[in-house]
Amino acid sequence: MDEAKLARHVAARERTRLDRRAGLPVAGGGAALTGRDLSDIRFHRVLGMVKLAVILLQLHALHRRGATVGPRYIAFGSLAVGLLAFAQEVRAERVF
Repeated sequence: MDEAKLARHVAARERTRLDRRAGLPVAGGGAALTGRDLSDIRFHRVLGMVKLAVILLQLHALHRRGATVGPRYIAFGSLAVGLLAFAQEVRAERVF
């Protein structure tokens, strides 16, 4: 990874970290405006992340077997692992 790409990646992660801390008040405000019940939103967020991680892992496995070709599939395995780790953080209520 070249330095410019690494710098963009670090900056994006910092923005994401800041957005995660602000997420709960934003969701609560949206719930108040719309009248929707968000009591089980954490479950649905984690479920969505796990489903996406499974899809990424399947695509990565296809790439490793040679069924799909392209450089974008190489990173799907590590993306899925990172997504599952983040889902665990959300489930444990360490982040929103």
